[in-house]
Amino acid sequence: MSNTKNKIKFLPLNEILNSRKLRKNLRPEYIEACRFFSAPLIDRTETLDAGIEFEVIDRLKDFSKIKKSFGEICGERAKFICEKSFAENRKIQVLWSGGIDSTLALVSIIKELEKQEDFARLEILLSKESIAEYPTFFRDVIEKKLNYILFEPPIYDYLNAEKIILTGEHGDQLFGSDKVQHFVMTNQAFRPFEEILPIVIARKLGSAKSVDAIISYLIPQIEKSPVKIETLFDFLWWMNFSLKWQHVSLRMFYEEENEKFSLDENFLHFFSAKDFQNWSVSNHESKIKQTWNSYKYVAKECIFDFHQDENYLLNKEKEQSLKDAIISQPSWTRFIKRPLKNLMLFGGF
Repeated sequence: MSNTKNKIKFLPLNEILNSRKLRKNLRPEYIEACRFFSAPLIDRTETLDAGIEFEVIDRLKDFSKIKKSFGEICGERAKFICEKSFAENRKIQVLWSGGIDSTLALVSIIKELEKQEDFARLEILLSKESIAEYPTFFRDVIEKKLNYILFEPPIYDYLNAEKIILTGEHGDQLFGSDKVQHFVMTNQAFRPFEEILPIVIARKLGSAKSVDAIISYLIPQIEKSPVKIETLFDFLWWMNFSLKWQHVSLRMFYEEENEKFSLDENFLHFFSAKDFQNWSVSNHESKIKQTWNSYKYVAKECIFDFHQDENYLLNKEKEQSLKDAIISQPSWTRFIKRPLKNLMLFGGF
């Protein structure tokens, strides 16, 4: 078993881009790739040499074809979470933004708790922005029969470590990336990535100088994808799925011994389960059709089966949810001992 004592689980982007000490060790190509994606990158395939060692907490390996529907996997995940809640006698605190991912997570939990007729163990944290994002769901489902808390930022003050805290994180990692929106709407998303990616990188970084270095750096990792990467959409999905996953897992907190929150113990991301990851690899064609409104259509159909809001089904788009749900915390230089600051909590990435 490899020694993980000195390996790093999490780095803020600010540290990667600006820390002189780190930049002495980090590879320039890695830094430029992080700058391009606007996120810290930790390679779950363990292919890329970043210049420092990361501890990968959810490695990409041993994928298998899965025949279960997305809805079936949602049901199984909800059953697991509810059984954990009953076994440990802990309430479930769901963070709801009104967006697709957190709504489907909440719907799945509600359907499972309906079988037990036990809604008392469910508590929903939401904001005015949550209600505005999906008003009919709040009016028809939450307000009528569920316990909820209307919070004022920062949300961190409302999180209870004695409960199972559930987010809708990793939905974007399964389905693609919200960064593809512009390219879908301009008919570039389904073009060969080799043609369009150099232009995209040069435009984002304001220079063509780093293009070849970044692409050459990423190619060996792209070749590890269990799905053939052909289009720009494929590429952005794979980068999100394989390189941003760990950042999304830990961005609300940094797991430390004696910290209040522990990943998969009292802090769960609904879409992180292995079956969801297998579904993503097995059903690449089901993530989007040809329009941006169709992004995550499989998830929206699951929501529609429960709450028949046709406008949400046909027109709801991926958004950066809960823009005002921001944690106010100490500076990045002390992030290891304290929860992270300036993080949007519920949405994908």
